[in-house]
Amino acid sequence: TEPTVEFKDDVHFTKVILDQLNATFNVDEKRIFATGFSNGASFVVSRLLVQMNDVFAAFATAGMGPSSTEGIDIGETTDRVNASLYKMFGTRDAMNAEFMGLSLPFPFEVEEIVNHPNFNIMLVRTTTMLDLDMSYTVQSDPNFTKLTFNQSLVGADNEFIFQMIRGMPHVYPDGNNNLARLDATVLFWEFFMRHSKP
Repeated sequence: TEPTVEFKDDVHFTKVILDQLNATFNVDEKRIFATGFSNGASFVVSRLLVQMNDVFAAFATAGMGPSSTEGIDIGETTDRVNASLYKMFGTRDAMNAEFMGLSLPFPFEVEEIVNHPNFNIMLVRTTTMLDLDMSYTVQSDPNFTKLTFNQSLVGADNEFIFQMIRGMPHVYPDGNNNLARLDATVLFWEFFMRHSKP
């Protein structure tokens, strides 16, 4: 007989942690944010963004590809989310490439990203969930391409940023481990400071 695996409710656990923090510290409840890397990023997007967008003002992730799991989670929810999301990803992320059965490098140029079957589905599903138009602005240099979607279809003040970093493997960008010298902690904090709950 195979052992029974008891799955834990990580969303409930997150709520308990937040309750403890609120009881212990003077927390600004309009400025609570969620961020994660790799599996943590998947949890942020597939669970917290979907189930706790009334609590978190914005979300930011790194090292999470346009996986089928993400697509199912976002695709199956009929809810629209008034929240903002920042995703960073590397063109040499072998872990996500293996998981998705894709070849490297991942697309880097704007047209390649938006027309890539997997990344296009992720962009469409995410903008749909966030009630954003698929139009975008571009910021780029030789080592990163950044797409910003911020045209709300419902008059909200939210945005979705997707940033592809040239040559970066499956690592959390710390300023020293990628050609673009991007530090996710700095960029995510600047992003978070632009957003708060009403």
